[in-house]
Amino acid sequence: NVAAATSAALVPSAPRWVPVTIVNRSGGRVPNLALSDLGIIENGVRQRATAIERWPLWLVIVLDVGRQIGPAKQLAVHRQLVYDLLFALGEDDHVALVQYSDGIDLIQPWTQDAHVAETAVEEKFQSGLDGQLWDSVAFSVTDLLAGKLGHRMVVVVTDGVDDAGRDSTYGRASQLLRDSGVTLHIVNLSRYLAEGIRKEAFGMNGVLNVIQSPSYLGRRKELRQYAEQLGEAPTKMVEATRDSGGKLFMVAPEEDPTRLPQLVWQQIEGQMMVSYVPDRPGDVRSPSPVRSISAFVTRGDIEVAVPAKLFVPIVSPRSVQPGATLKKD
Repeated sequence: NVAAATSAALVPSAPRWVPVTIVNRSGGRVPNLALSDLGIIENGVRQRATAIERWPLWLVIVLDVGRQIGPAKQLAVHRQLVYDLLFALGEDDHVALVQYSDGIDLIQPWTQDAHVAETAVEEKFQSGLDGQLWDSVAFSVTDLLAGKLGHRMVVVVTDGVDDAGRDSTYGRASQLLRDSGVTLHIVNLSRYLAEGIRKEAFGMNGVLNVIQSPSYLGRRKELRQYAEQLGEAPTKMVEATRDSGGKLFMVAPEEDPTRLPQLVWQQIEGQMMVSYVPDRPGDVRSPSPVRSISAFVTRGDIEVAVPAKLFVPIVSPRSVQPGATLKKD
């Protein structure tokens, strides 16, 4: 967010900008959108939208390459999704690529060149042992998206397993998403992977002498632990994506993963920045700049998502002096 966020409590009539994702009922773009189609509610008080704008995109794509369990992890799905997203970017859009396993690696700093980013995936994409899901989200917010003006999004492609295993890592990531107004989308492959992994982990694969070997028994134990973690993964992802105004994609075993890039891009393309000047400010005495935000639509053919809580205001790129550095206090 920006240094001006704290002043929102002191100047309750200051303009607010909220990231709002608006798509039609089938998930596609809404070509003809009017101010009257949308309403904003701040701290329980209905507000009138005054502008809807599309800003430049700052997109961080985070790839889970940890917990590599043989061919089951389907890293090819990760690669293809990245390639398709890269070549959907517009000329004003920026992208950065992060992968996580034993550590968190920035394999491609900010670029507007899809071919450069594609080369980074081809040359630097590699697997490790562990997974640091929520630490990688926090890294994306603090190290990559801080101070960027525009639509700020993180797209994570993951099995959902976080080997850090601490509630504190999830709590920190959630807090950072809320404080910054960054939108989180997650492509969760846990259901897509789980069926094949459970067959290998709990089924009678192989002949008796192979099953009794220490290496095979060890692998089955590892796979069973991994299968249990897959089942535990979605709850936190539901909360984090919903609260940031993003979307969780749960890929079923029978689904075609090649459709994922289009579904994800529809959400990215549907994000707008909506401005409003409170006609009836909520709790003007509150010293906190954190506002509870919700939105509604007046048309039956569209749907809307917003961050549940947000620091306000976010500054429009048009209002910022060249060379200004914007940071949250």
